[in-house]
Amino acid sequence: MKDLSHLRAGPGCSWFEVAIGSAKTNTAILRSIKHAVHERYKEFEESIENYQTEPRKSGISFSGDVLKDFYEHPPTELKTLLKARRRDHTLDACPYCGFPRAPETLDHFLPKEDWPEYSIFSDNLVPQCRGCAPIKGMKCFSKNEKQSFFLHPIYSPVLSTLRFKIDVTLTKGKLTFSPAFSIPESITDDDAKRIKFHLKSLQITQRIMDYCDEQYRHWIRIAQSKPCDINSIFESRLSERECDPYPNNWATAFYQGVLKNPDAVQELQRHVVSKPLKSGEAHRFI
Repeated sequence: MKDLSHLRAGPGCSWFEVAIGSAKTNTAILRSIKHAVHERYKEFEESIENYQTEPRKSGISFSGDVLKDFYEHPPTELKTLLKARRRDHTLDACPYCGFPRAPETLDHFLPKEDWPEYSIFSDNLVPQCRGCAPIKGMKCFSKNEKQSFFLHPIYSPVLSTLRFKIDVTLTKGKLTFSPAFSIPESITDDDAKRIKFHLKSLQITQRIMDYCDEQYRHWIRIAQSKPCDINSIFESRLSERECDPYPNNWATAFYQGVLKNPDAVQELQRHVVSKPLKSGEAHRFI
């Protein structure tokens, strides 16, 4: 997971001005609430940093639907900005959870349904994987725990210090996977507790176990389809990624975990076919 603090724009975010300057209908309504929205932008950072206090309720009512519509049906220039935030990034893993695939959706950290004033505020829009999206949903603040459910990847650099380890064991002829998490010694106890609650709230332990089971089945299918050397393939996959003994994504942790257990490597290797499968009938282009 990467530190996204470079994406922070603060109250000076220009996206609202882009919306006002568009040819889309209802821009007059945006102009009428411009001051109120910018005042709320000034409060955003404090709302995120004061994680033990529930964010102040929205002061936007009727015009909130207009703001949400500008996100859901954006004019051309705003659409380009949203697309860039959603897909044209340099992320190879979800900044919320470490799922090893480029995020394809955007999360409103403070849900737009409850805080429509932040619908097109760039600091509230975080690239997110499709696994996190339905779990996080509209959750924001836990009244039981009296703190935010989640860390904000743009405002909480400690989240990017989280590292993954997956212990792999062979039990009754089947691989089992046990995720573990580590943080630098310099991280405070309060931040460590927040990270643990973030992990719990996004069900990351179970999701990593499910991911590993899926990868296990995937590599069995690969092994059964053609002759291959599992050890060499996994070493090659690791060489394509950042060489870090403390990986920041699930895939690297999976490959490392399997390679550290010779029995696990042998378990996968035993599925490898000795001869290549016969090729099918020749094809022609149409």
